[in-house]
Amino acid sequence: MKRRVALGVFYAVFLSYLQIAWPAEKETAKQAPATYVGNEVCKACHPAQFEKFSTTLMGKIFLYNPRDE
Repeated sequence: MKRRVALGVFYAVFLSYLQIAWPAEKETAKQAPATYVGNEVCKACHPAQFEKFSTTLMGKIFLYNPRDE
């Protein structure tokens, strides 16, 4: 009985040490903020959505009379 208790304590301490020494998730680097990549990149990946958007009033203004990039 004492051996079981001792083994249980040992495993509890050992597992606690592993969680401290090797965390499950490593910290990830922060991503840079999103930037505008242009109409052609959008059109290449989303042709159906691009065609539908380009027929709307907002799409026409945005695509043919942009105020900035």
